[in-house]
Amino acid sequence: MATTVETPAFLRSGLNPGDIVHRHELRGPDVDAVVAAAALRGSDRIMLSCRASEAEPVVLLAVGELAVARRVGPERDLSAPAPVTAAIDFLEGLEFASGAALDERSWYGCIGYDAVTDFERLSLQSTSLPTYDMFLPEVLIRFDRTGTTVVGRGATASAARSAAERVERVLRRAEEFPEPPARVGLGTFGHGVDEYLEAVRRAKEYILAGDIFQVVLSTRYSAPAEADGLTVYRRLAEFNRSPYHFYYHSDEFEVVGASPEPCVTLTDGDVLIRPLAGTRPRGADRAADLMAEHDLVSSEKELAEHRMLVDLARNDLGRVCAPSTVRVPRLMEVERYSHVMHLTSDVRGRLRPGCRTDDLIRASFPAGTMTGAPKVRAIEIIDELEPVGRGLYSGAVGSFGVSHADLYLTIRALVMHDGEIHLQAGGGIVYDSDPRAERDECVAKLRAAARAVAVSLGSEVQA
Repeated sequence: MATTVETPAFLRSGLNPGDIVHRHELRGPDVDAVVAAAALRGSDRIMLSCRASEAEPVVLLAVGELAVARRVGPERDLSAPAPVTAAIDFLEGLEFASGAALDERSWYGCIGYDAVTDFERLSLQSTSLPTYDMFLPEVLIRFDRTGTTVVGRGATASAARSAAERVERVLRRAEEFPEPPARVGLGTFGHGVDEYLEAVRRAKEYILAGDIFQVVLSTRYSAPAEADGLTVYRRLAEFNRSPYHFYYHSDEFEVVGASPEPCVTLTDGDVLIRPLAGTRPRGADRAADLMAEHDLVSSEKELAEHRMLVDLARNDLGRVCAPSTVRVPRLMEVERYSHVMHLTSDVRGRLRPGCRTDDLIRASFPAGTMTGAPKVRAIEIIDELEPVGRGLYSGAVGSFGVSHADLYLTIRALVMHDGEIHLQAGGGIVYDSDPRAERDECVAKLRAAARAVAVSLGSEVQA
């Protein structure tokens, strides 16, 4: 457990600047990653993630706390560095033992939407969930075709070995865990139908007045519930194939998701933002699916909206990348998911010398596909038109270090907190948006997460 309070106050750790983070690696038993997570779930934070790759899925389980960075609320000490900067400074001050891979030099966890107040002069609605909840894990477990690898870490070699051996013993005893059915009560939308339609109309007035070109309005579905997060994770992985599946557990909340969209990735100085904008529900059969695709790629509204967000991503990268390196090698291709299809593009760049991951996050957060354009004014309008603060929704989840990042949007996600579940989804509003169609799009995006806990979205929508 992390015990020693550090400066700044939001970060606590038993490690100090200059300390060596020792490592001890051993082979673990052949065990399912979800079963392993269930066996190790306790009071400390854990994070299970599965990222698609060309070779094989990258499955990681991060367990235990060498350090924790946590802050509730958008307000901060303006005389102190932003939390992402302080977190990177902390990592940069440590010395990692020889052989430590990038995933061992990383923070894991969640950055809430209202973290933007650390980067822009904005005041947003507060929420009860942390703006930042991240940890430097004591043990990392990798699952791949060769088996299971357990890496323990600590301030001493003996502590690292003890951590690895302790977890390995738990894994050897791990058994398939029961999957209790979710108990979900009657839920409500944050916006009623009429309220959402009115919010869309007001957003269009801002567009016609020239305040913005586009804004992303979301709606939240909340219900009293008892649900097991790992069971939800397993069900999502079964029927909603996405580039990134995640499960994050703290003693305060759980969040599970199947995100289709990177917030930002940074690998060897190369940056990627992949906007997803433009959506159609999947067809009931192949013919209907192809008709939906044709409708999507023929829609001037969807194409214009997507180009706008590609330009916004280019502008974001232009703040921290060498100008001649910002490019769009893949433009407006269709990607299919369990319930919807999207237009997607790749926006790439080369990070300028002297810039770190915190500079990249500052320049690009939150993703333009979650706000609209211009970004700052769109965020102000979102805060006016949405009835509650977004919290974790449309923030980022994943891992990052000094010069690398693997962060995905917290969308297609389910948050469990204080005896309730929360699902949220949004859609881009432009001048010719149909309010009813925009609401239907939001509900279509909610369906996969709803199915994972067998939630009915009400008689108005057949989920």
